[in-house]
Amino acid sequence: MLLDFLNQTKEKALDETNTFSNSIKDFISELQDYFNKPNINPILSKDSYYIDRFEKDWAVLINKRTRESYFISKDEFPKEVTDYDAIRIENKKYIIDN
Repeated sequence: MLLDFLNQTKEKALDETNTFSNSIKDFISELQDYFNKPNINPILSKDSYYIDRFEKDWAVLINKRTRESYFISKDEFPKEVTDYDAIRIENKKYIIDN
């Protein structure tokens, strides 16, 4: 009897741990989806932008008209890009617009 109770309690604890672990995995998956979704990258827009700042491997790009911000991989920009550079999009590429 006691052994059955202990086994059931152990199984329940394992299920709760798996549920918690799955919740973390779900959250990570949602974050990955958010950062990979197409509308996070304004590559098809004709608006004007500027680089607000850099955060690790990301450039924070601000739409001058709407003030929306986008996290874009630094690899997408010319190597000489710096904070506050004006950016335009031409042929699906980010160009410094001086």
